[in-house]
Amino acid sequence: MNLSKAVVSFTLAAVLAGFAFVSTPTDAAQTAEIEAKQAVTHYLNAVSSGNINEIMKYSKDERIPDETQRKEMLQRFLQKHPVKKFEVLSINYVNDENITVTLTGQFGDNTETQTLPLLKENNQWKVLIEDK
Repeated sequence: MNLSKAVVSFTLAAVLAGFAFVSTPTDAAQTAEIEAKQAVTHYLNAVSSGNINEIMKYSKDERIPDETQRKEMLQRFLQKHPVKKFEVLSINYVNDENITVTLTGQFGDNTETQTLPLLKENNQWKVLIEDK
């Protein structure tokens, strides 16, 4: 009987080790999603509080590469369109370098739902504001 218990224990341990090995990519994806969601939260909190330096830290704007011009544009925008509230609706893991986040928010008197691309730059997730 002790031999059969040992075989069952060894088999169970091998199966559990196999599950742990197979679930590693999922864990990496979950970690990336959590980090991306945190970056979006920091970005939107910065927008809500008007913290221009934090907005720039957690975003990349392809439309305005000059930082001084970007800061001025952000100040004008935030005065006209303050963010009142937001909610992250979903996170879509594309790959290790790209994630999209769908959120809804109230900007001034308007409520909008948008899907924002995120990219990982210098090991940090950032909201990408594309030049479309």
